[in-house]
Amino acid sequence: MVLVRKYRAWCRLLLAVLALGSGLVVEEAFAKGRPARGANDSNQSVQQLLSDNRTDDVDAATRIFRLGNGAVPILVGALQKRTNVERASLALLYLAGPEERKQVRQFVRTEKDPEKKWVIARFLAGALVEPASADEWAFLESCVKGYKDEAQGFTSFSAVLALGTNASPKALQVLQSVGPSVQESESKNETLEEVGRAIRWINDRSSSKAPTSVDKGSDSDQIKRTILEEAFFAATESRNLSFEEITFTEDRTRALVSMDVRGSNKDPHGYQIVLQKDSGVWKITGVWFSWAA
Repeated sequence: MVLVRKYRAWCRLLLAVLALGSGLVVEEAFAKGRPARGANDSNQSVQQLLSDNRTDDVDAATRIFRLGNGAVPILVGALQKRTNVERASLALLYLAGPEERKQVRQFVRTEKDPEKKWVIARFLAGALVEPASADEWAFLESCVKGYKDEAQGFTSFSAVLALGTNASPKALQVLQSVGPSVQESESKNETLEEVGRAIRWINDRSSSKAPTSVDKGSDSDQIKRTILEEAFFAATESRNLSFEEITFTEDRTRALVSMDVRGSNKDPHGYQIVLQKDSGVWKITGVWFSWAA
């Protein structure tokens, strides 16, 4: 993948927080038998994880995610103070609702450092599988239409992943705003290729009855089934993917999934996916491209 290869060194330095290791680690029992954690203990843990240089971004983001919503105020504060912003913004967007996402959008609007700005914009775009306002829809649209800007390449790609997974008529309309050039472009552009794949999947999905997840099995089983049914980039690669890691928040209402795709006609690559449990049903709230070989 040209886009991924071109940015690989930059991505490894600035986006290492998106690569969640390897090996099958499904944390089914993480929250079982653990004593309740006090608010002060949680706050202290988040502060330490944000500032501890001995802990890499991978471990820090995952461990903050495990703490759940109690970490959100500390993460918002770090973003407002502009300290450890890459680590804080990613962990925040794993857990955030619409109000917290406003804080991230404000940071993106005002950040002067272009590299930092587009790293965090990428995090934000991936978190908008379910846009909650006209501003969030406009942000996604601007990201997709910025695919020709070299600095915005990964941000545009993240926005396409989010819109394709959303799969609504409005998401389809945004994707189609750049879609016509997919067939005409002679140069390989991964963002446009992904736009075309998302458009085809949404159209095929709408022409047939959408699959309905059966609420059976463990949380991990339900999560895997949801991803295979709802994430276009997984549904089209179902024979080649593996679920490498599933991490739950302490209250088990959110899950962070690391998924790899190997053996397809593309280079091996991976994704991260956040899901939230609502009325007993898991739904996807965030998607990010994480690595490529």
